[in-house]
Amino acid sequence: MAGADWFAGFLKRNPKITVRSPESTSIARATSFNRHNVESFFTKLTEVVDRHKLQAGDIWNMDETQQFESQANLLPTRESNR
Repeated sequence: MAGADWFAGFLKRNPKITVRSPESTSIARATSFNRHNVESFFTKLTEVVDRHKLQAGDIWNMDETQQFESQANLLPTRESNR
């Protein structure tokens, strides 16, 4: 298993990558994460995937803060934290 020395070396070899502190989850987000909403999400996701015949490579993981133009930009960098 990788230790602290490996991690420090990894960050030194990849200076654009940063470690970010997690943000706490809002009450609204925490309370909306329930069986009904999760089942509803996956039902809708399945319908969209089937309707458009999407493959795994067509689906991207994104959040509200950044849109990725390529898979090379998937790791947060010092530039994206500004």
